[in-house]
Amino acid sequence: MEPFNEETLQNMGGKGSRKRKQALPLHCLETSQPSLSLNGLSTTMHTGHAAASSAFFTPGVGMESQAFFNLEAEVDEDSDGDNVIPSGNLFSDADDDSDSDDEDIMLPEEDVKVTCTWDEIEHTSSLEIPEYPDGEKLLIAPDRFDPYDLFRLFLTDEILSLLVEETNRYIRQESTRARKWIDVTIPEMKSYLAIVIIMGLNRQPSLKDYWSTNSEIYGCDLIRRIMTRARFQAITGSLHFANNETANSKSPIYKLQPLLDMLNSRFKAVLSPGKQLTIDKSLIKLRKRLRFRVCHQDAAQQIRAYKLTTLDSYHLNIQVHCTSTNDDLERFPTAQSIVMELMNNYLDNGRIVYANHIFSTIPLVEALAQRSTFYCGPLAHNRLELPPQVTTGSLKKGDIIGCQCQHGTKVVNWKDRRNLLMISSIPQHDCTLHSYSEEHTSKPRCLLDYKMAKDGVDVNDWTSVYHKSPYRGFKWYRKLGLELICNICVENAWALQPYGPQGRRLPITKFREEIVLRLVQEGVPVAHPAAPERSMHTLIEIVGTTSKDGRRCTVCYRALIASGMLRKEAGIKAKKVLTRCDTCPKGPFMCLSCFNYSHRHH
Repeated sequence: MEPFNEETLQNMGGKGSRKRKQALPLHCLETSQPSLSLNGLSTTMHTGHAAASSAFFTPGVGMESQAFFNLEAEVDEDSDGDNVIPSGNLFSDADDDSDSDDEDIMLPEEDVKVTCTWDEIEHTSSLEIPEYPDGEKLLIAPDRFDPYDLFRLFLTDEILSLLVEETNRYIRQESTRARKWIDVTIPEMKSYLAIVIIMGLNRQPSLKDYWSTNSEIYGCDLIRRIMTRARFQAITGSLHFANNETANSKSPIYKLQPLLDMLNSRFKAVLSPGKQLTIDKSLIKLRKRLRFRVCHQDAAQQIRAYKLTTLDSYHLNIQVHCTSTNDDLERFPTAQSIVMELMNNYLDNGRIVYANHIFSTIPLVEALAQRSTFYCGPLAHNRLELPPQVTTGSLKKGDIIGCQCQHGTKVVNWKDRRNLLMISSIPQHDCTLHSYSEEHTSKPRCLLDYKMAKDGVDVNDWTSVYHKSPYRGFKWYRKLGLELICNICVENAWALQPYGPQGRRLPITKFREEIVLRLVQEGVPVAHPAAPERSMHTLIEIVGTTSKDGRRCTVCYRALIASGMLRKEAGIKAKKVLTRCDTCPKGPFMCLSCFNYSHRHH
């Protein structure tokens, strides 16, 4: 999730700077000013003076959840497991990198004309939108609210069967590998997923270090007990989510689509969300080029995913958008089509959607209003159909100006160091400044509500960054599939803890640890071959004298023969001893050095 500072919100149009922007001070004290007429439009303005220089948005808070998604990983599966694992999270927002050319790219608008009559902001609208009556509800509750049972709400037996069946089928379709393959079972798949989660908790420089015998340094004894490295790499190179022979190969993501559909369906079945929802994008970065095109990507090395979440970072819907050829560029999704697809099951009941500037358009807000849904978010200055009275007005620092169309859509322009445009259809939002405490600067109500909605999601996304599993050497669809199971499902389970009898959440690290222990308990331990039994050989000494009762050392005698010496000469040269091995067959005589050498190496 992208960390919104004021600079990001105010620079929503045009080309982004190559330098990292600084957060701007937003602490302004509100003072009332008389009405001002701009271009014949009567609007209310408020001015203020700078009181402090601290940023409105917390810098650094709001990494992408991924789950969704950033480790820069190889798309090829031909890795030997010794590659260095880079740092970062698999699903990361493109805007987290200020040097990215994609930073200020917005989704295209619908090619439709919107007829709006702009007037002074009022709390009335020609559209009757009902208030959402219900709160958040847990529709499917586990028997117990421990971490593993919550996790199994999403990792169902049906999904485990899909992983096992399609992985084994994929190997059978690969005739060159089928003879040596041992079919994966559901318990073994649980062990495999446990290792992937452990890798996010305990990062190592390379894959082979997870199976290192140097436990004092690497401390990965549990992984070595769960599964051998060769078996882990074999499953990784064969992991599959769809039948290649029957799937719709025209879809660029057909290898991931069955798993994505099953998880989205399960996410919606478990929880009925409350009134407020958020929409954001995630960027899946890859090192090698893909065979299909992705919107706004020149190098075809990135995949865009869009997600609908609650304020507690519970993922309700995740969609991946791409096209198969360059001829399909006109089919790239618009902001309106993406939001409508994500909100498909949650329209027509008065919910509120918060989204950032890449989604915000006048046609989208109007379309949502027709479906009895409110919208709020920052707005880019170069969007179409914006009221010129608001976007072109000359404002001083602390001033605010806004107007409203006949359908209730409001556009507000607030000036701090630069202009910040917000768009909202929520009736309570107006053109006045508010403050949620005396110690904080007054700001537009729509900006305060947007920040509060995003803050809960950003904090949870920030905690999930530290537990992303390494995916170097994974094919892109395996990379996404494991991210969905081992991170998104875990985060959704973690978000459901307040519904339990204790009403509070465990720390996310402790939560993942308990899931791992239960997966290991239900999995299959590695079958280590038993070490061969070794008998203790004993060197005994007979009673007598060396000259009369001694015998030549058998090992010395054979060594001299092997060197080319004649038998008679070797019988004279070999050492004469009174000691022999009491355990070896025939009890051969041996000197002490030959006894130690022969039994150590043979």
